[in-house]
Amino acid sequence: MGKYHSNISSLVEILNSLNNFLKDYSIYVYLIDTNYHLIWFNNHTRDKFHLSEPSADTTCFKTFWGYSEPCKECPHFNQEDTSCIHRMVLRRKFPGDDSYTFLELISLPVLDSSANLEGFLKIGLDVTSIEKKQMELREKEKLLISIIKTSSDGIVLLDNDERIISWNRGAQEIFGYSAEEIIGKSVISLIPKELMELGEHYYIRKQLLEKGFIRNYETQRLHKNGQMIHVDLISSVLRDEQNQPMGRSVMVKDVSARKELELELRRTIQELSKLNELNEILYATTTLEEILRIILIAVTAGEGLKFNRAFMLLKSEIRNSLQGYVAMGPADENEAQRIWTSLKTRGRSLKEIVNEYQLNLSGSDKVINDLVHAIEIPLDFKNHILIDAMENRVSYHVVQKQIKSDVNLTLEYEGQNLADLLDYHTFLVVPLFTKNDKLGVLITDNKFTGRDITHDDVETLKIFSSQASLAIENAILYERLEDRIAELQRAYQKLETNADRLLRAERLAAIGKVAASVAHEIRNPLVSIGGFARLMDKKMTDNDELKKYTSIIINQVDHLESILNNILGIASPRPPEQVSVNIHDVIYHVLTMMDEVLHKKNIELDLQINCRQPQITGDEKQLFQAIMNIIKNAVEAIPGKGTITIRTECSKQFVDIEVRDSGHGIAREALRKIYDPFFTTKSGGTGLGLAVVHQIIKDHKGYIEISSELDRGTNVKIRLLRSIKKKKNQLVH
Repeated sequence: MGKYHSNISSLVEILNSLNNFLKDYSIYVYLIDTNYHLIWFNNHTRDKFHLSEPSADTTCFKTFWGYSEPCKECPHFNQEDTSCIHRMVLRRKFPGDDSYTFLELISLPVLDSSANLEGFLKIGLDVTSIEKKQMELREKEKLLISIIKTSSDGIVLLDNDERIISWNRGAQEIFGYSAEEIIGKSVISLIPKELMELGEHYYIRKQLLEKGFIRNYETQRLHKNGQMIHVDLISSVLRDEQNQPMGRSVMVKDVSARKELELELRRTIQELSKLNELNEILYATTTLEEILRIILIAVTAGEGLKFNRAFMLLKSEIRNSLQGYVAMGPADENEAQRIWTSLKTRGRSLKEIVNEYQLNLSGSDKVINDLVHAIEIPLDFKNHILIDAMENRVSYHVVQKQIKSDVNLTLEYEGQNLADLLDYHTFLVVPLFTKNDKLGVLITDNKFTGRDITHDDVETLKIFSSQASLAIENAILYERLEDRIAELQRAYQKLETNADRLLRAERLAAIGKVAASVAHEIRNPLVSIGGFARLMDKKMTDNDELKKYTSIIINQVDHLESILNNILGIASPRPPEQVSVNIHDVIYHVLTMMDEVLHKKNIELDLQINCRQPQITGDEKQLFQAIMNIIKNAVEAIPGKGTITIRTECSKQFVDIEVRDSGHGIAREALRKIYDPFFTTKSGGTGLGLAVVHQIIKDHKGYIEISSELDRGTNVKIRLLRSIKKKKNQLVH
């Protein structure tokens, strides 16, 4: 290296001594004079730039970078204060390297003893990796700043005193404040007073203190115009390098639109749920009156569609008009307040209200029903709003007696305005119709609350009216079906009765023919046989064997006579004679005839005679036959030892006879047929005994009832009109 007699020379000596020490470090060290000539450079610089010893004409800018003039970053070139230390970062390409390298250069001035500038000592470090990271950070910072500025969400920075220090465009759009208006103010100015009083701000600060952040916190904030806005907040504590809090960030998302949609969705779900509940209630009944009542309650109840009053008008085919049918609602404002207060106090559901409330057409509901009954519009009066609504299936909203739709219709009929008839100027008319029929119209209003009828009210009522129309049609069809079924049942019963009568008449006609011919052919021989058998029985006192046979003949003859009498009683019934009969005498006569049979079968007789004057007006022979058949059936029902109870009671008008046995009883299926001719459960029976009894009691204007249980016996009750003595030898009944 050249020799210099200045401070630079001394500095070169020092640098030479340090060169070996610096050789292991990637540090660029070189010395230049004031004309940019290279005076000295260290080994690392030499090796990196492939240099030899510096010469008098080698400049730093040409040697290192191939420039023809000094670097613009050089403070000496820029005539900056050369007495100071300068720091700069150079972006350069080294020889043989296509990528850029970043060098951080420190420029130290070299002064002589007179403080004159002799040159510069340059010390450089490769800071490429650091600089690239800083560039990335700067790019990210730019991106972040751009995001913050352009974000539709509000991004706000607060200092430790909760003052706003940053306010982006998103925050301005949400709150209405510009950055100039809001920066420096407390964030508390954006919090509603009510939420401050509830301690919300304290809660947020507490969460930030404990967790360092708060997320997805939905609340309300104040707009510049004073309106409430729904927001979602995310807030985090900001900390410095010493981890000390320096404020916090707040991200604000305006969720007012979402809240409105949620509210609308909840309202829609509630309306649909309400309509579904109404639908379930409607279809739980089938009677027209009940369905109309449910419809009116659903329309006027607070738990339903919330109208004050509802009027139902139905089409009358008979009168060819649209008639006011039924209505529901308070008669006046006082009654309205009383009803609403009661409902609020009791807090009932719609289903409970429907189940409890009944229309009182002569009481609380009389006034409004008098109003609706006064409305009747002929079907051919086509330009009336009600007829048009029904015929064309269109809803109309009347406000202050004016139809809101652009139609040429009238509220007038025969000088009366519909609004005057309803005693209110604003109402809604909705048609009631099905696919195949036009049923009528439903009129609703809010006379007492004065609440406006909204578009949602109209749409909800239209949906409900469709359901109501189907329910009304179903009820009408159901009533018609019930009438038709009842008519068919009556026709079938009549046909069945006539068929039974015809069959019975045919049977009885056949029996009558047989009985007429048999009566003469059999009765005379039976009388002869019975007479001779009784005569022989009286004379045969010693021959027990023959007496036994004559007794059998007598019993069989009696049996044949009984059968013959039953057949004749069914085939050719004759009206009973009207004479005074003591029913006790008849019973005793029957028991005398049955005494031997009762004795042989070891049947105990319990006779309870509780009537002093058992006189009736009737035919003694027929009554004898009836009681004989009953007691005979009782005897035959007892297989062995048993009891027959006969009891009589008298009232002012009737004589009651009861015969109860302890026999095997009658099955329930058979009990329904016991009065049918030829029906029998006995192998040797004719099925005529009880049929004859029933006919005789019926002819005597009496009543018979038979009850029985298997293995517990049978009970027969007979009630006959009692005769009362008015004068001597004169009976009345």
